[in-house]
Amino acid sequence: MKRHTWNALLLKSLFHPVLLVKFLRRPRTYSDLDHWLEIDEQKCEIVAKIIGCNNAESLKAQQKENMSYRQTVAASFEEWMLRSGCPVHAGAIDAIATQYEVRKMCHRHYDGREAGIWCYCK
Repeated sequence: MKRHTWNALLLKSLFHPVLLVKFLRRPRTYSDLDHWLEIDEQKCEIVAKIIGCNNAESLKAQQKENMSYRQTVAASFEEWMLRSGCPVHAGAIDAIATQYEVRKMCHRHYDGREAGIWCYCK
C-alpha cells in the first residue's frame, strides 16, 4: 500500500502539467449533489493517472458511497458544507473510508495524519 498525502499529490501533479490544468479547471462549487459527484468522478480519474493508480473505479465507488450518505443529510453542496463539521457526519464518511481500507481497495482518507489517497495497486 502506498499513501499519497495531499502535499505529495500536489508535487507529483507538477510532473503532469496537462492533468494538473485539467484538474484545476474542474468547478469548485456545484449546482447540486449529483453535479458534485459527476465532477468528483472526473477528479478521481485525473488523480489516479497522476499517482499511477490502476483502480480509479474504486476511488469513484467510494465517492458514490460518500455522496449517498451526504444525500441523506443535505439537499445541496452548501448545506453539506455547513453540516460536514458535525462529528457524526465526519465519522460516517470516515467509516466508509475504513471499509475500503479493510478490503485493501484504493480510497481517500480526509482527516488527520491519514489524509490522502491510499493506493493498493503497486
